[in-house]
Amino acid sequence: AEYARGHHEARAPASGEGDTEGGYLQVAYRLEGVVPELKPYLRGEWLEVDGADPLLAGRLEDYRAWLGGIRWDFASTAALKAELRGERFGDASWAATFVAQVSFAIPNLGSPSVTGPAMSDRGRGSWSPRPASLGSVARTPWRTW
Repeated sequence: AEYARGHHEARAPASGEGDTEGGYLQVAYRLEGVVPELKPYLRGEWLEVDGADPLLAGRLEDYRAWLGGIRWDFASTAALKAELRGERFGDASWAATFVAQVSFAIPNLGSPSVTGPAMSDRGRGSWSPRPASLGSVARTPWRTW
């Protein structure tokens, strides 16, 4: 689950201020005893843009979504995902969309201080670069990929 709230104020000569809020809640369960590589999930998402927000009003619309899908971790660093989503932008009608995605990670790319998932981590969440040890945190800049 995640929640975010942004408050924006215009600077002179413009005026106005507003708040934009959004978030999501996801429930997922790995089928350990049956097929451990499969993980079905459900998620709800929302974004509410204040009409007075000087930064986002007119650029983004309110958003609502419900989705359900399944993720198959067919390798330690690769997955296939299929989901069905129902989405609504602003006051428009709900629309259904089918989404399929293949994703993979290339561990240790470009930095000897970054480690990838161990084979025992297979399918246990998503992979992200992390320092090799706590001692290297102060010396190693974080990278966004």
